[in-house]
Amino acid sequence: MLQKLVKRRLLKLRTKVRRVVLPFKIPPDWDEEGYLAENPDVKAAIDSGLVSSGFEHWRRTGALEGRTLGVGSLGVPPSWDEEAYLSSRPDVKRAVERGSFKSGLEHWQKHGRFEMRRKAVNLPEWIKREMLALSEIEPKLFPSQAFCNRLTAYYPGKHDQSGASHLFIKLLKAVGDRTFTHVFLLPWLKAGGADLEALHHITALSNQFGARILVILTENSESPWVSRLPQSVTTLHFGRSAAGLDALNAQIVLVRLLLKLTPAVIHNIHSAIGWQIYSRHGAALHSGSKLYASLLLFDYTPEGEPVGYARDLEKVYPHLDGVFSDNDAFAVKLTELYGVSAELFSVMRYPVRVAPRFSYVPDEMPKILWAGRLDRQKRPDILYQIAKSLPMCTFHIYGDSLLDSAEFSERARENLSKLNNVALFGGYDGFDAIRTANYALFLYTTQWDGMPNVILEAMAAGLAVLAPNVGGISEVIRPDSQFLVPRFDDVNGYVNTIRHIIANPRLILEERNRGMLYLREKHSAESFVASLAKIASYSLVESRRAGIEQEEANRMTTRAGMTGSS
Repeated sequence: MLQKLVKRRLLKLRTKVRRVVLPFKIPPDWDEEGYLAENPDVKAAIDSGLVSSGFEHWRRTGALEGRTLGVGSLGVPPSWDEEAYLSSRPDVKRAVERGSFKSGLEHWQKHGRFEMRRKAVNLPEWIKREMLALSEIEPKLFPSQAFCNRLTAYYPGKHDQSGASHLFIKLLKAVGDRTFTHVFLLPWLKAGGADLEALHHITALSNQFGARILVILTENSESPWVSRLPQSVTTLHFGRSAAGLDALNAQIVLVRLLLKLTPAVIHNIHSAIGWQIYSRHGAALHSGSKLYASLLLFDYTPEGEPVGYARDLEKVYPHLDGVFSDNDAFAVKLTELYGVSAELFSVMRYPVRVAPRFSYVPDEMPKILWAGRLDRQKRPDILYQIAKSLPMCTFHIYGDSLLDSAEFSERARENLSKLNNVALFGGYDGFDAIRTANYALFLYTTQWDGMPNVILEAMAAGLAVLAPNVGGISEVIRPDSQFLVPRFDDVNGYVNTIRHIIANPRLILEERNRGMLYLREKHSAESFVASLAKIASYSLVESRRAGIEQEEANRMTTRAGMTGSS
């Protein structure tokens, strides 16, 4: 009795092992129904749990037993190519010639597909044409007969479970038959220095160079600054539409769209997926478009490790036609770090409208303005220590956290609110939203930076600026100036400098005037447009000039025709 019980349990265990430990992947062309119809005992074995499928039986014992496959119901695969199958398999061709098999198809049905042989593929002509075009970029994709013989089966009409094809068609419909000279890849358009940089490029190219521009917003985020784009610009909310796709399929759709559009220029400004496709598909994209990117600074982890898109430059730069930066310091750093040519970089002085609305009259309790992000980079802890050390000054603080957590911002605001000489005004939409007051100076704290736009805006509004010597700040505040603190974390340096400046208000007036003069000379709209025009492959200034000349020639031809007819 005990022996029978053990045998039954062993049988169950073997069944489980067969089902779980050694699963068989059923080929897509296997005719399970036909095999079971020809072999009813196998169907009974499945019902009793001895095997999991007819295919498992065939692989284990059926082939050795010479079992019939049910070829009649299997039929001919839709992409079967008899000639290609035989020409790529000389042993099968000889067996057919000897009469061992009626055809290559019979061999494949009985043996070939279970020997991991691939059935011959008759590729549609449109796929061959695309592969032929792609082989200009990747020669290994040339659709020779030998290449096609090595392919796995082609199944037309297979449903795309990812939704990528649906999104691609949706984007094509949104674009329509429009053509574009420039495509910008942006994560979003909201308050920020990189966003302002993008607006400067797009506005100048559209208004001054007649560019036809498509802006692709790649993150699923709000973009309130879209309203600031010129009316002629087309916008695609790619991040919102691709929210349901995995990262790889989203990249494929975006690359396919850009290859389809083939704009003259693609410019990536801080788009994560933009850098990913530059890295993976840069050669393909560069075959039809000039590729540009903007790099302004490294970010840093709490441990001090540099991070950011500039880390990808080493992999991407062979495909890039140019890199824009807003400061010389970072461009020099990247050339030294990665050994790339300095000619790759164009340092732009973005336009700032000088419109002074702040002036300072010495006050018994001077007011100091601070505005920016209450994020770790801007070191609100240092701001707190400075304000605590200067109880004779009032600090007006504008800003909120954008990159770090809400908890970080809340802690910073809570600490600052404990000081009696601090007034918190919350977030603000651009420097023009800051109320006019009798400020002695604009205080800027940061641990790392590129060229802070808020410094330029403060100078343009008529404020003297006190800041640390990091990034490109020394390019707008002279190194020998008393308004540049040598170290970002030198609280005593800040405090002593502020005391000295307030005791000598003449220094405030001199720095205020120097700053506005510098901006008028270096950061005018005219000089920015002139800088773009020098980069002919980006601004397409020659194409624009040729278009104007052609329009003028057409008008002259029309006038001549009208004169002749009269």
